[in-house]
Amino acid sequence: MIQQSCWRSGLILLSCMLFGGACASKQGNTVSPVRSDMILKIDARNGPTPSHRDSVIQAKQSGVKTIVVKLENVSGVDDHELLELVELEVKELLKKYGFTQEQYSLVKCPQACAP
Repeated sequence: MIQQSCWRSGLILLSCMLFGGACASKQGNTVSPVRSDMILKIDARNGPTPSHRDSVIQAKQSGVKTIVVKLENVSGVDDHELLELVELEVKELLKKYGFTQEQYSLVKCPQACAP
């Protein structure tokens, strides 16, 4: 099995799921993805950051076709409207860089969840 890692995000926020093998971003590990699927972890308490934007741009440029966005720590957001705003920001970010609604899904995790 060939070991595969993901793009460097600067934070442990990005991981990819590649059917040829799984990979997870750790600080300092950097290589290109091979398959067209990825998982993007976003902390709901912070919302999307510039590193998430960079990851989405790299995903598009690398031919990623589908993204699963894991919105983590949603239980840490007390205001329901604020959580909806974070979801909207994520959707707008993906749309801005060419991902259609059919190309991504959003999964809410009460806390940090495994890749």
